[in-house]
Amino acid sequence: MSRGDRVGSVRSVAVGRPRAGRLPACVVSLVLIVLLALATVAPAALADDGQLRLIEDQTDNYPKITVRVSASDPGGGPLGGLDEEGFIVEENGQRVETLSVYPVWKGKTPLSVAIALDVSGSMQGDAMNKSRQAAKTFISELRAIDRITVISFSNVVNVVVPFTADRRVLNKGIDGLNPAGDTALYEAIERAVVEASRAQGTTRVAVVLTDGEDTASKFDVNRPIQTAKSAHVPIYTIGLGKDVKDDILNRVASETSGRYFKAPKPDDLQQSFRALARQINNNYEIYYHSPLAHESGKKVDVVIKLAKDQANPPTVAFSYTMPDIRPTATPAPVGAGSLKMVPTSTPVQERAGPEPPPEGFGTWTAAVTALALLVAAVGVRLRATPDVVEARLSTFVKARSDSGVQGQRAGGSRLLPALARWLSRGVRRFLPSRQVEQIRKNIVIAGSPNGIGVEEFLGARALLGIGLAVLGFIMGQPRGFLMALMFAGALGALGFLLPAIWLGGKMKARQKEIFKSMSNALDLLAISVEAGLGFDQAVYEVCQKWQNALTQEFAIMLGELQMGWTRRDALRGMVERTGVPELNAFVSALIQADELGASIAQTLTVQADVIRVRRKQRAEQAAHEAAIKMLIPLVFLMFPALFVVILGPAVPSITGSLGGLGK
Repeated sequence: MSRGDRVGSVRSVAVGRPRAGRLPACVVSLVLIVLLALATVAPAALADDGQLRLIEDQTDNYPKITVRVSASDPGGGPLGGLDEEGFIVEENGQRVETLSVYPVWKGKTPLSVAIALDVSGSMQGDAMNKSRQAAKTFISELRAIDRITVISFSNVVNVVVPFTADRRVLNKGIDGLNPAGDTALYEAIERAVVEASRAQGTTRVAVVLTDGEDTASKFDVNRPIQTAKSAHVPIYTIGLGKDVKDDILNRVASETSGRYFKAPKPDDLQQSFRALARQINNNYEIYYHSPLAHESGKKVDVVIKLAKDQANPPTVAFSYTMPDIRPTATPAPVGAGSLKMVPTSTPVQERAGPEPPPEGFGTWTAAVTALALLVAAVGVRLRATPDVVEARLSTFVKARSDSGVQGQRAGGSRLLPALARWLSRGVRRFLPSRQVEQIRKNIVIAGSPNGIGVEEFLGARALLGIGLAVLGFIMGQPRGFLMALMFAGALGALGFLLPAIWLGGKMKARQKEIFKSMSNALDLLAISVEAGLGFDQAVYEVCQKWQNALTQEFAIMLGELQMGWTRRDALRGMVERTGVPELNAFVSALIQADELGASIAQTLTVQADVIRVRRKQRAEQAAHEAAIKMLIPLVFLMFPALFVVILGPAVPSITGSLGGLGK
């Protein structure tokens, strides 16, 4: 298979207008929303009826206490929409008055999710295909800051993709899973917990999918449960089919503050994974300061309740001991009436009435409103139009079309991305294909910031250019029609150029980060290879220890190697994705050493020294350029200020002397 075939993608095809007589777009949208709501209301066969569960409590930063809980409704689904008024927290019977409550999907703390997928022989056929699709759907519904690792298990447990936020690498790793062998379920659960527990400073979660019972582990189920309890990592389990041991998976989930989801058939996996994503995203983080007076060694019993009007609301409890270090005293609140009014003798002048709007204000307001309505109508039209080509392609090339359909659903749910894609079609007509290809390469070099593609980038340029042009025309209208056109042209050009400037900055920042990381990374690779590891395993160890732009590229390279790429092609692909000359030189030397049979460790050591020399040369060059660059602020900013300070006091004397001479 050629490289073009491996990285090829299904191209979009223009779709004709829908036939006359179809339902209006608003009716179709309303029906789809109702059906989606009905599908979400159906519970995903959850195993227990608990409504409030304690996931983790953190008391190390006393008096600041952090608690993570999971709330569910009576049907077992996630209970969303809770805030500070939805919870009651008591310490030794005293209610905490001030709380901060955030659902996981709104918080700034990233998720670290370890997904363990069963690839035993019983998963062959439709079960494996549906598992891949459902796992990728679950990953797509997490936030961009969330990091995921993919683990496969049969006779042995393997980490397919280490922790990363790159969805493309994760999807490649999932697509490369092939079922064979027995089921080491308990070992896989423990490995997922261990991998998740290493992600400190994040909300850690383990997810396990299996279709049968354990047949190959060297220990029983009690060991992974105890490991999860000690690490405070909840385990969410998904059982597929009739042969799965529901009681064991339910026990693993319930004893670790997770949940068990049952999928009777492979087609039910999508719904189970979506319910799992909703459950994780609707867990809550509660922050508060202990209201009790500090006493070293005192035991504190904490009770958390759902604020419901009923006799026995759902409750969880835990205890902690006050540390020996006395907390920092907080300033006393200012009581009512403690602030006095300061009298003033200056009379308050009567305010004048509002000024009338400028001439033509109503006309421009109406024009802007009409433009906004037109944009909304276009967005609704784009969302209501079915993609017939994707539907037909999904029948024949299911694996490829799924990612396109999912991407369309994720972007189509928002108006601005849909409008940007619509505008990009017009922009591409005026741009040569070579320039469009260069933009695509620049986006890849920049690391696809925020997950944008060529269409989104071109649409953003057009949207920002048109928006600023309209704004400039409105601003210049009071100064005349010609001035309005000049304002519109200047701001429109600025809006069209701003995304390119932003992308260029992202490219340079990422290339600089990669270059700065190379010397240390090559040293670590050389040490690992000299210690007896293979090159691929050494790269994997570097990815495990670091998280930066260079290790992300290393992880992508490892994923491509697992997909069947040759090492030469994978390394060359890494160079094309970064555009760093030093990385190109390193890859060329590495390929040459590999082909000639030279020592890889010695090559890595030499290249690390070369990178250090180039970093030193760049630093010296920047130091020499600094003196020249400082001339501009010195001449235009500092010198005028010095002249004012030095010559300012002498100006009155000089003026008086010159005036006396004139007399």
